[in-house]
Order: sequence, then structure tokens, then C-alpha cells
Amino acid sequence: DLRTDEGTTDMGLKAEQFANTNDNFKTVTFEVTDGYMTIVPVDEVVVTITGHHDTSDYDGKEHSVSGYDVEISTPLYKEADFTFSGEAEAARTDAGTTNMGLGEGQFKNNSKNFKKVTFKVTDGYQTINPIDVTVTITGANNTTDYDGKAHTVSGYDVEISNSLYKEADFTRS
Repeated sequence: DLRTDEGTTDMGLKAEQFANTNDNFKTVTFEVTDGYMTIVPVDEVVVTITGHHDTSDYDGKEHSVSGYDVEISTPLYKEADFTFSGEAEAARTDAGTTNMGLGEGQFKNNSKNFKKVTFKVTDGYQTINPIDVTVTITGANNTTDYDGKAHTVSGYDVEISNSLYKEADFTRS
């Protein structure tokens, strides 16, 4: 019989399926041993999962990345042979790194044709790099003629090279 998956299929041969057609033999006993087809599972498959990643410079907007790449050690094992339970996404707005959180426990083998399936997982991530900014502080000026009295000047003007950076982002000590 035909078989493609792991397991055993008997042919189904039985003595009663055979009959003597030669009249020269009075009693013919058929001793039948059934045949079978056995397919044994492949010993080990390694599935390498690599989460997608992206790096952007800070621009005040959310950036995100999703998905993962799959490499399988044998062409007999397909992506349809395993399931993923999780979210392969990472999003970030401010400087730093957010991981997807991919882990081996989120991947499950569904095929009986492979004895051992090992998932090797590299997490994906979204990184936002901090950017440079120049803050130009110009102190106020006061010019007056000498009159013997104390005079003061206070205040300053601020010029910032990037509109994402605000005066509230720094302090004066």
C-alpha cells in the first residue's frame, strides 16, 4: 500500500484471498505473512527563526518592524509544519530599543514525520537612535550711561537647531 507520512500501513494480505487453480493438488494450504510499509520519522530538524529588525534616527514619529525569516535544515520540513503563537512586532518612538519578544516556546511542531524539531530563535527589534541638536543661548544686553546706581540685565534668547527639541527639554542652573 501507499504511505507518505510517519507510521505503518499493512498490505492486508490474508490466506482466504488466495485459491488453488491446479487440479493436480488436492489440498493447498496458504500460509500468509502480511506485508507492510513503515515510514520512520526524520531524526532532527533545526528551524532557525530570525526576527526582523530596523534602526532609525529619532524624528518624533513611531517606527515599527514586524515578521521574521525562517531557515529550515531539511527541505522536507515546511513552514506549514509548525505554528507560531505570539506577535512578531516591535514599535518605538523615543530613543532606545524595543524587542519583539520572540522565544522558542512560541513555536510548535505539528508534524509527526520529524522526531525532534529544534527552534533556534533570534529576537527582532526596533531601535531609535538619539540625534544631535544645537541650542544657542544669547544673553540679553543692556547698555546705559554711568549714573552711580546699580544696574542689572536678565534674560536670554534661545535658538534651537531642530524643532523636535523644545525649551522645556533643558534647564538652567
